[in-house]
Amino acid sequence: MPTNAKTKQIRDRILKVFADRVVEKGLKATTMRSVAHAAELGRAEIYRYFPTRTAILSAYYHDHMVTCIDNLKRVDEFNAYSLQEKLQLFIESCLEAFLADREFVDRSFGAVFFPCGFNGHSVQAIREVFEQFVDTVFQAAIATGEMPPQVYQGVIYRFFWDYYRAVVVYWLRDTSEQFQNTTVLLDKSLELFCTVLQAGLVNKSHDLGVHLIKTHLLKSFGFMQATMAGIGSIKRNLFGE
Repeated sequence: MPTNAKTKQIRDRILKVFADRVVEKGLKATTMRSVAHAAELGRAEIYRYFPTRTAILSAYYHDHMVTCIDNLKRVDEFNAYSLQEKLQLFIESCLEAFLADREFVDRSFGAVFFPCGFNGHSVQAIREVFEQFVDTVFQAAIATGEMPPQVYQGVIYRFFWDYYRAVVVYWLRDTSEQFQNTTVLLDKSLELFCTVLQAGLVNKSHDLGVHLIKTHLLKSFGFMQATMAGIGSIKRNLFGE
């Protein structure tokens, strides 16, 4: 029976071989049989670690996300960083970790993060790890008074998930020296994002919407009800209804 260390070693080798095969042959042409052969495993043995190609692909990105977050937790004084600094370091760490396998990421990222028939449960596992980390960062900012509690918090998390996916796609297309264009994009967009949250603009927009509904739409609804009642009264008087 393989030890945990041996299991991890073989598992990591499968992931590395899979990434190399995708770069060489393409995602569709990479089969479980070819990966097993390149990883020096028996045809049946590879299924002890991953049941499908989709499972291998998902595991690569799940491991990447977990590793990036674990590395951030070991950064000295990370908890003392501002909201923007934490979010920016998180995204930059993800991109830096992708750098060695950039061609593989270019060929496979869309299949996982913009799925069309991809296993939704596998994507959800990656997203849950992502949103748990973002929630930790947000709750820390709220606890220190850096920003107020947010209405529609789940919506904001989903927005940041979409933001992360968009940044990775932008980075994959960035041909500027040392990806300077991506760095500028992160600086400016995260500054705006954090300013909106810290100023409570989402909360204020919510309050304004509630106010408009209460003071105008509901009054209009009441006016319409009164008007319909008046029309009904006129009809009864004229036609004896």
